[in-house]
Amino acid sequence: MATKIEEFSGTIRGLSSEQIAKADVDLAGKVDKYAPFRIKGQINPLSEDAYTDVSVVFENLNLTTISPYSGKFTGYPINKGKLSLDLAYKLSQKELVGENKVLLDQITMGSEVKSPDATSLPIPLVLALLKDRKGQIDIDLPVSGNLDDPEFSYGGIIWQALLNLITKIATSPFSLVGGLVGGVMGDDPDSLKYIAFPAGIMEMPPTEQEKLVALGKALSARPGLRLDITGAADSGVDGKALAEAKLLTQLKKIKFVQQPPSGDGATASVESLELTPEEEAKYLKQLFVEKFGESALSKPGDTSKTEKPEKGSESKAPKALTADEMKAKLLEGIVVDEGQLRVLAQQRAQQIREYLIQEAKVPGNQVFLVEVVLNPVTEEGVVRIPLALNAN
Repeated sequence: MATKIEEFSGTIRGLSSEQIAKADVDLAGKVDKYAPFRIKGQINPLSEDAYTDVSVVFENLNLTTISPYSGKFTGYPINKGKLSLDLAYKLSQKELVGENKVLLDQITMGSEVKSPDATSLPIPLVLALLKDRKGQIDIDLPVSGNLDDPEFSYGGIIWQALLNLITKIATSPFSLVGGLVGGVMGDDPDSLKYIAFPAGIMEMPPTEQEKLVALGKALSARPGLRLDITGAADSGVDGKALAEAKLLTQLKKIKFVQQPPSGDGATASVESLELTPEEEAKYLKQLFVEKFGESALSKPGDTSKTEKPEKGSESKAPKALTADEMKAKLLEGIVVDEGQLRVLAQQRAQQIREYLIQEAKVPGNQVFLVEVVLNPVTEEGVVRIPLALNAN
């Protein structure tokens, strides 16, 4: 691999060893015929306190010339792309402050290659997160250092700054996405990583829909990204809620039979019926008797530790079951199997996908459903549906 510098010309005027003297630098040329560069500013390399204040501009450098290095250190060769650099460096009293503005245009990576020196970071995902709709990646990379530091290395500080940026993006991609839309995550930088559903419910709360609107904007701004949605349901949190929903439906069926809708409500469905607290208690008792018989409505009384039972009696008089006790016993007989949980998990994932495509206007090729999980993160009656970002 060889890179040629051509049409090189320019001037360095005023070079002197005097401490306060500064030479004016103005150099220009081209890299490989078509990529112009220019170096301009002031320097004083001959004084005890070396001074530098220069800008360096490279335009349209062909990235395929460094493809072998890319394959070695990133694991992916560069098939296409151009690089422009706008660098500004100041050195005074051995303190270096630099600004590196990097523009990558239409960079396209090839297939992964095996290299023992390649980073383990997900380079395709990082590029997809950074590349805008025009196919450009615009990076500001400030650096600083002290020349007296024994560990100072110009190349080292550049590499470390770049590595820190890539690592931050790779390990917390939703933080970058949140930065694209702003004002959504609040105090939680990872709140875009999931959509929370109430126990046993497939409909999204409005607050979660707001998060999807924000994600939709970010996905539109970064067409190289895809969002993977993992439907989820929990046997404990969702199982209990689904069992209670089944029990409520059974109570509504009793009302539907005993008090059929009439008039304008004649076409009402069982699910649309409403139960007052009194009706719920009434039908709960009826269903309990139907399942377990009249005798099950009471339980043996407890014998007090301080009172002796009456002669000839082993315990106190039986006590009537409370509504909560009847409900608990009825719920014990309602089974929620894995198939029902999987359906709920799939419905939640489909809700998210449909909202992103229909409401947030995200192209369908950026949204994917993956296999559901039945052991998700849950908290206080809420189940989280995991979201993941990947290169599309």
